[in-house]
Amino acid sequence: MASKLIGCGMVLLGLTIGAALLLLRTATGHPLLAGILTGCVLAWFAVSWLLLPLPALRRSERNTRRQCTA
Repeated sequence: MASKLIGCGMVLLGLTIGAALLLLRTATGHPLLAGILTGCVLAWFAVSWLLLPLPALRRSERNTRRQCTA
């Protein structure tokens, strides 16, 4: 349960940062640039928070299963 709440919090944090970045960059006068920059930042967050930890998580689950069966 706690891991799901942490994951939800990470997604909400990323969306909050993206929305703030979009708001600030749009206020400076370049809406297209703001959208592109915000999309790049959100993609970077998705990769670094979701995709990079997946191999470590799978490895950990595999090791846990091996220890339980041994």
